[in-house]
Amino acid sequence: MNYGELLMNKIVELRDDNFEAELITGSQPVSVEYWASWCAPCLRVGPVLEEIAFAYSGKVKIGKLNIDTSPQIAAKYGIRALPAMMLFKDGEILSSTVGVLSKTQLTTLLSQHI
Repeated sequence: MNYGELLMNKIVELRDDNFEAELITGSQPVSVEYWASWCAPCLRVGPVLEEIAFAYSGKVKIGKLNIDTSPQIAAKYGIRALPAMMLFKDGEILSSTVGVLSKTQLTTLLSQHI
């Protein structure tokens, strides 16, 4: 397994059919990035999430949900602008942001909840 595969294994691909199960499994918080392939700012967030997923492995679960292929969850949580990020713990929303977060901003946010 190469470094890129190792990183991608740290990020959970969330979909309409596995979203709820991923939120309630385990005791760690779950950070969800809502994104779309046509969203240029979303694509800039990807490498930052990969670094965060590796650094916070075992402390925070990092997931990505494509709103085009999983519209039910996006609608349920009122996602209207991208990129959007929500931090969940025990199925409850701890934090919600819209826009590109820097690595520093994201690590600060996560550190407040772990």
